[in-house]
Amino acid sequence: MRLTKKIQLFLLAGIGSMLFTSCQNEENELINPSKETLSKSTPLTNMLQRVAMSDPTTDNIIDSTDCFKVKLPVEVLVNNQPILVTSEEDFATVEATFISYPSEYNTVDFVFPITVIYPDNSEVTIGSESEFYIKAHECEDVEIPVEEQPVGCLTIVYPLSLFTYDSEFQVADNLTFNSDAELWSFLDTLGPEDYYGINYPMTVIDQDGATITAQNNDELWAIITQAILDCNVVVPPGCDPGISFFQTAYDSLKGMSNVQELNSMDALVHEYKFEMKDAYRNICSIGYRGEQSATPVNYTIEIEDQQGFLVYSKVYAFSSTQTEYINVVNEFGGKITLTPNAVYTIRRIVQAGEATGIGRYIERSQNQGPQPPLLPFESAEIKILESRFYDGGGSTTSNLYSVPFIDIVFEF
Repeated sequence: MRLTKKIQLFLLAGIGSMLFTSCQNEENELINPSKETLSKSTPLTNMLQRVAMSDPTTDNIIDSTDCFKVKLPVEVLVNNQPILVTSEEDFATVEATFISYPSEYNTVDFVFPITVIYPDNSEVTIGSESEFYIKAHECEDVEIPVEEQPVGCLTIVYPLSLFTYDSEFQVADNLTFNSDAELWSFLDTLGPEDYYGINYPMTVIDQDGATITAQNNDELWAIITQAILDCNVVVPPGCDPGISFFQTAYDSLKGMSNVQELNSMDALVHEYKFEMKDAYRNICSIGYRGEQSATPVNYTIEIEDQQGFLVYSKVYAFSSTQTEYINVVNEFGGKITLTPNAVYTIRRIVQAGEATGIGRYIERSQNQGPQPPLLPFESAEIKILESRFYDGGGSTTSNLYSVPFIDIVFEF
């Protein structure tokens, strides 16, 4: 279960809120401003607000979106089996149901209405499945600046108390917070003349469950920035670019009769559909080899689920001399988990005018007469269903005789 974010702070500023309690000091105290004084424009304020944001990635097993998370409790139908999800511990029950009640496509259907929580802790009620998909699609193409993204790798400990003070640096109120939503709202509504400070020491909990104590603003800043780095650096266990389910399938196909590996398909988009068998798999890296060019070629790598949602998208200039692998994390630095028996599409895209689109692939030749299709092909834990090569050449129709080399590697 995700730890409740807690922190013990004493902040000094000059605003009140209905979300928290306050008590006026009987005697105003004059405070000398120092580097420990914080305001709306102080970078540490932004950092604290990001830590207090709601992390929308924690419930992806039920909603498959990083736009928001679903407020619990919620009733769901998992492969048509009713489950009441009351806490994040119940996500394990959802996973177990996928295994116990297998389906061609694993599905999670909500019993509407439901309430969703956005990263800024705002809540919206959704009354139908169609409305849910509209809301989930609304944020797909929204680029959230890094400095506004949630920091999900730190946990804040509540309740926290703080003092507020005004532009004359006189203590105004003693405040108590009890949740991320309260802290986020307080920081978000700070005015230009509002100030606060932290009464140290204060503690946070990192993603490994370790408790860390800060004695001043500088230490708190260092703790949060290190957490951000730790969030976005993934060292996947057992991730070996030389071994993957796709590589095994690709090599098996390449060894079949009348199959050759080519490097001449000049479509701007290369993609294939696949599904994982039997178990949830965390992606740890994706490998590709770019085309020869005088300047590096930027490729967009995407993974799309069967509902059309992009679960991963990244632009990267891959090596043109060998297959290069990049670590894969979602936009908040978390893992991307693929559901067993669900269909996904992995594609690489190059922009028109930047390169020809030539890429490595295998093809079963028809020069010696009609040959059976290569796809669908099942090997180990992966089933490759079909390929497509289009834009600037090729066709959007299903291709069962070719497979582009876009390697996808999972944790072992």
